[in-house]
Amino acid sequence: MKKRFILLIDVKEESKTLLRFAGNWAGRVDAELLIIQQVYSMAPGIGEGEIRSKIKRHEREKALTELTDFVANELDTSVTVRFYVTTGSLEIAIHKLHTSQMLDIIFVGMKNKSWLERLFFQSTAIRLYQEVKKPIVVLPLDCESNDFDCVQIAVTPRFPVNEEALRQVLSVTAAFGKKVILFSVLKPHESDEEVTVYLNLLLQIFPEYALSYEIVRNEDVVRGITKQIETGNGLLIVQKGSREFSDYFRSYIVEDLIQLSKAPVVILP
Repeated sequence: MKKRFILLIDVKEESKTLLRFAGNWAGRVDAELLIIQQVYSMAPGIGEGEIRSKIKRHEREKALTELTDFVANELDTSVTVRFYVTTGSLEIAIHKLHTSQMLDIIFVGMKNKSWLERLFFQSTAIRLYQEVKKPIVVLPLDCESNDFDCVQIAVTPRFPVNEEALRQVLSVTAAFGKKVILFSVLKPHESDEEVTVYLNLLLQIFPEYALSYEIVRNEDVVRGITKQIETGNGLLIVQKGSREFSDYFRSYIVEDLIQLSKAPVVILP
């Protein structure tokens, strides 16, 4: 299956880190880059449909030219790159571009926001992981590396991993020599019997990869995960919860990790 990395960027300085990170990764695994930019149209909400369509078309064409030049200055020309500019929602654009012939992974970077913006406006990363059924890589704002040395997968039997999605992500990480560690966070007094059974089950499910596992003890799940991933230049993989009420706490954990992690976070659908 062909691999495609979908990057959601704009023409700003902070997007360059995401471009270099995804471009370097894509070059190693022969993945195509599809770069999507969302343009906020200045077309009036009322008026003749033909005029509004013309304004939006002009805005997309102008944005496409700027985006193409911006990317050309940052990426290795050996990587296949395609572009898509939309004046609509990112979710609709991603759905429209979906094809069963592609293994898609979405890349998005965190942005500098004031406390007021964080309070009233949900980040693109959080909105997408809730709505889009594809693996999503979230790059932290202060990420300086264009690569990663190991892959650490936070798992718990209470929220079993999406095995198909994890296999897809492993095919573009572990497949080119990255060390892969499964780990679970337990409180100091908790029994590790159930977790150990689940970790060993995952070793059996993915025998083609040289997986190992660890059990981390910490009173706080998020602190335990972030502390684990701080050891080395790693990539963190976590499983999102469902929309069921019982999974609401899981959603808060994932959102905290997006905001706090110093390492890139991959969220499995």
